[in-house]
Amino acid sequence: AISFVRQSVFSGRSIPKIASEGLAGTPLPYRSKSPIIPDFTDYPKQWILSRTALPEARDGKYARFDELHIQAAADVPITRLVGAAGDEVGRLIGWGIADGRLIDSDSTLTLAEGETVEALYDRLGGRFILLWRDGDRLRLRMDVAGGMSAIFAPDHGIAAATTSLLG
Repeated sequence: AISFVRQSVFSGRSIPKIASEGLAGTPLPYRSKSPIIPDFTDYPKQWILSRTALPEARDGKYARFDELHIQAAADVPITRLVGAAGDEVGRLIGWGIADGRLIDSDSTLTLAEGETVEALYDRLGGRFILLWRDGDRLRLRMDVAGGMSAIFAPDHGIAAATTSLLG
């Protein structure tokens, strides 16, 4: 399951409630008659993720983390988070500020020896979504100001920046 850490509301359900019910188990099939085709043409700062592969996005890019398929607008940075031993530990989607440096393009950020993703979060600034595995759970956390939003669409088994990408 993906756990959302920040409180928010979507369709009358809090994100913690969605986190306890949604995206657990096997990937959810589309329930609409036609699949979602992400189109970032009019949404240049948005992202979408799913356990099932989505059709290729228009004006976007693709990445993977764990079992998740990530798509984002072409200009949205997707940063690989790597532990000190070189193991992949997460993704930072958006414009983070780490160690006084703006992350404004796809890159890799290496955690310090013994540093956890939660500790990394405490030293980050900017507008971003942080995605990581915590034991058997996937976690998604917005920046402290909520500069990049996150919603969950249970009918599609998708998390995204806004409902606009869901057609």
